[in-house]
Amino acid sequence: MTSTLKPEDKLKSGHRLSHPEPGDEVYITGISGSFPDSDSVLHLQENLFNKVDMVSDNDKRWKLAHHPNIPHRTGKVNNVHKFDATFFRIHYKQAHTMDPMGRILLEKAYEAIVDAGE
Repeated sequence: MTSTLKPEDKLKSGHRLSHPEPGDEVYITGISGSFPDSDSVLHLQENLFNKVDMVSDNDKRWKLAHHPNIPHRTGKVNNVHKFDATFFRIHYKQAHTMDPMGRILLEKAYEAIVDAGE
């Protein structure tokens, strides 16, 4: 196996970047995401094009009046507590104790893979 590394591939840390052999490249073609008051990338696009303010001063998740150092206008992701544990074959008790960001990561990774297949 021949090295395809060039001097400019050397990082500041001294490590070198590796490049896949031709034909072994990986292409990421799907997209998904969680955004304030937008349930999908398309919903975010619609909100941006329609100039919707997705940052609000409501306290539907946190009581901000008790915390003066936190900005009162925040962007909140919808449905943080909803998760289909059965679909991901995770026991409901374990899913209940998972960090919400871990659950969202599973959902969005799956959605990106599905999007890549369309």
